[in-house]
Amino acid sequence: MTNPNRARCSLSASGELLLYGHIGEWADGLDAASVVDEMERLSGNTLIVRIHSSGGYVLEGLAIYNRLKQSKRTIHIYIDGMALSMASVVAMAGDKVFMPANALMMVHKPWNAISGNADDLRDAAVQLDKLEESILAIYQAKTGLSLDKLGELLAGDGTWLNGREAHALGLVDHVIDAVRAAASIPPEMKAPADKVAALINHPGVSNMENNTTTTSPDAKDAARVQGILSVFAQSRSVQLLDQALVHDWIAEGITEAEARQRVLGIVAAADAATSPRSTMRTDSWHRPSLPDFRQAAADALAMRHGIPVEKPHAAAADLRRMSLVDLAEASLRMRGISTSGLSRSGVLTQAMNATLGGSTSDFPLILSDLASKALLAGYGDEPDSTEGWTSVEPIANFKTQNRLQLSEAPDLDLVRELGEYKHGAMSESNESFRIHTYGKIFSLSREAMVNDDLSAFTRTPRAFGQAARRKELDTVWGIVTSNPTMSDGVALFHSTHSNLVASGTALSVASLGVGRAAMRKQKGLANKAVLNVVPRYLLVPAALETTAEQLIASLVDPTRSNDTANLEFIRGLQLRVDARLDATSATAWFLASDPGQMETIVKGYLDGQRGVQVELQPGFEVDGIAMKARLDFGAAPLNHRGLYKNPGA
Repeated sequence: MTNPNRARCSLSASGELLLYGHIGEWADGLDAASVVDEMERLSGNTLIVRIHSSGGYVLEGLAIYNRLKQSKRTIHIYIDGMALSMASVVAMAGDKVFMPANALMMVHKPWNAISGNADDLRDAAVQLDKLEESILAIYQAKTGLSLDKLGELLAGDGTWLNGREAHALGLVDHVIDAVRAAASIPPEMKAPADKVAALINHPGVSNMENNTTTTSPDAKDAARVQGILSVFAQSRSVQLLDQALVHDWIAEGITEAEARQRVLGIVAAADAATSPRSTMRTDSWHRPSLPDFRQAAADALAMRHGIPVEKPHAAAADLRRMSLVDLAEASLRMRGISTSGLSRSGVLTQAMNATLGGSTSDFPLILSDLASKALLAGYGDEPDSTEGWTSVEPIANFKTQNRLQLSEAPDLDLVRELGEYKHGAMSESNESFRIHTYGKIFSLSREAMVNDDLSAFTRTPRAFGQAARRKELDTVWGIVTSNPTMSDGVALFHSTHSNLVASGTALSVASLGVGRAAMRKQKGLANKAVLNVVPRYLLVPAALETTAEQLIASLVDPTRSNDTANLEFIRGLQLRVDARLDATSATAWFLASDPGQMETIVKGYLDGQRGVQVELQPGFEVDGIAMKARLDFGAAPLNHRGLYKNPGA
């Protein structure tokens, strides 16, 4: 029995090149590099190529077409079931093209999914026009038809042709006996029903090389064959099955019921996502490097499970239809590791543990990338109420970090002619802190991977990502509410620091003005130079959010009954709200400077890695994999001069 997951670009037992699948997809082995590799393995003066494909990428197809045309061998191309879209262009490379009467060919304009501004769309249109010119030239070289006639064939939804119709137009050289085949034409291709019916139901099975036809020995066997074809064609995941597989089953003599059981076994854990539209895609995609494949696979899995990907890899959309097992097998094949004879569970085990030349399998890295995306998505889901008014620093290690601050320079003395310059001194302060490690372990079972159930695997790290953000917020706002003692022996907010009023007042234009003045008057470490610190952020508990919004958004002073304009200073404040403040005081509010002028609280990350980091380890005592979510983070107050607190009314 043929391995249902084998690459579809392969060599038949008789030395034929089989192009079964999507043109340009490395998972199918139909990228240009793979096809050329297979060609080079064949000898002889005549190369026989068999096509059963619904199309694919234009540039990959052009590369395959050009390589075939440049070959010194005679090229005979047989269209076994269908040559749609870009596959029909590849077929034009044949010195002789053979097509059964009931096979299908479809030609149409190239298309692409593009987004961007008007310039991007205009550039894409120019590219599509150039690609269409190349395709028309190939059709014209084969048929001798005028460009106007060919343009009519490609216009609109394109043109569907059976073998005789393609022969009449010169697209094929010989019409041969019809084939009985399973037509796994993607429904979005909108093939005419009568042509599909002819492809599926024709009673003959041809030997194309000898151009002879055999017929089922009796009606009972014909019914068995038709039943197997029906099972294959109706499978919801038919594109995951090798087209040659059905012929092996028929020759094996299995029953329709046995075929149904085999199909169910193959697709039980298959990806239920809708297959991408299969047609002439213009994406500039070639055989990927391993890092490319890993990124595209991780992006595809993330998008399939609702995790936003800002700039997905160009090939991610085409991998979304592949199940986790399919991706595991593809990662092994790209490493040159055979999966022949392995069960779905065996493929996963091999992919999780395989090494080649000292390199670890790529599949765990794909899962690690996916977990990282889920963690970062959760990390981003939690609003960061410390953004802007805190500073961020990379920290090299876990040692205590000392932040030395020098005072302002002393005033310059007047030096008269031939006068003596005097030495000046600067005072200093030293604030210290260190980062800590926070983390959890979560697991994905082998059963979940076989069943292609990644929902728990994406939900859990996403929740951990949210927890990591909360840990950061708890730490920073904990500094604000706990009012720690600074290196000078005085609390962060204290009258000695001139950043705490003795008697609190309600949030208003007047009280904000008092706070601004206090920050403006802050002096340097030597208590001489006025720093003119400008408040940029208003920090409030949830209880004051509405009041703060009214103050900031109002064009007029909300505390007055006339049209007195609201101060530009107040309207320019950026609001930060956090309910952690309410637990200590529902009335206290704060002002903070921009860190560029005066640092207040610093957030430190090990090696500058913001957010959660992921480590993966295949399970041994327990089937599955374990992933560790780790946050290396610390925070500390550096300078009281950029902060101001009013306890409120």
